[in-house]
Amino acid sequence: MIMAKKKKKKCIEELSLYKKSKGVDYENDYAAIKRWVISRLQELELKNDKNIKYLNSKKSNCEQRHYSKDFFKSLYKNIP
Repeated sequence: MIMAKKKKKKCIEELSLYKKSKGVDYENDYAAIKRWVISRLQELELKNDKNIKYLNSKKSNCEQRHYSKDFFKSLYKNIP
């Protein structure tokens, strides 16, 4: 029940943002929600899920790197 309320709210928000950004007004907002808003939200949720899975699959390497003194000498060699 709570999830259904959240989805309804998201649908209304998505439609409202679209209408404001495009300057569009629909004769029947309910029909617009049924026609394309629900599909749009499902696409966004799928994309978000894929992004979360991708980020969770990445291992962060926060180890300190060690460079020799020669590396820095050669790096700054051409700087006057």
